[in-house]
Amino acid sequence: MDRTSRWGNPWVIRRRLENRPVGGQPARWRWDVENSETGHFERSCESQEEAHRVAAEMFREWTLEWWLAADPGVLGPLRGRDLACWCGPGLPCHADVLLEVANG
Repeated sequence: MDRTSRWGNPWVIRRRLENRPVGGQPARWRWDVENSETGHFERSCESQEEAHRVAAEMFREWTLEWWLAADPGVLGPLRGRDLACWCGPGLPCHADVLLEVANG
């Protein structure tokens, strides 16, 4: 379920370096969530898990408020299927949202 498919999540997570390590201090990373289609920045997160949660929630809201209204049958082909994504094991994922809504 990647962005090249019909069911890809348009909200991307980009990791960025917030500060350069100085004097033995560790680097600090942030994870930014933005819409890949519009380039609209949504939120900067302190952890990868938080960023995945935000991206999945943005996808859920968009799916329920817009996508299903525009195309009520869009998730029909996913009912009863197993889905996979590039998200790491245990991280919130839009594929979980797709399964929940499709089989809801």
